Amino acid sequence: AGPAVLRETVTLYGRIVPNADRVREVSARFEGAIRSVEAAPGDTVREGEILARIESNESLQPYTIAAPIDGVVTERSANTGEQTAGRRLFTIVDTSSVWANLSVFLGDRPRVRAGSAVTLTSTLGDTSVQGEISYVSMLADASQAVTARVELDNAGGQWALGTYVTAEVVVDEEEVPLAV
Repeated sequence: AGPAVLRETVTLYGRIVPNADRVREVSARFEGAIRSVEAAPGDTVREGEILARIESNESLQPYTIAAPIDGVVTERSANTGEQTAGRRLFTIVDTSSVWANLSVFLGDRPRVRAGSAVTLTSTLGDTSVQGEISYVSMLADASQAVTARVELDNAGGQWALGTYVTAEVVVDEEEVPLAV
């Protein structure tokens, strides 16, 4: 028995998704024929590394497309012999920072706020981390839930994209002089 801090929590569920600030969609600067492709989905690339070689339709001069950031190629829609056709050729994601997007039902929305402390745990139970809610959406989705976001350092790669998580969000705290 003694003084303690009582915490009320709400359990939320969500998924690990790319940090949208660290995603780059790569297209060709000039229309042309794709002469070679150097990167495939799943490849880790460094900023400046060549992704593809293109021959310009106008000048017939070759040029390269380089990775704009360090990251993982998550999508490739470029194949040798095709035209660039103004489309996205690669998507690169820097996974050193990821978001946990949590579903908050509207009944809990007034209590879950930016700055709220949160404990995130992988549904596999192998990874757990402390953080705080950085953003709560004002728009409900089809399930009548809003999104609360937690930004996570993922330099060690412990959070795989698409992983499901459980979150315990602190919605109220009270210091009491005596608790048993």
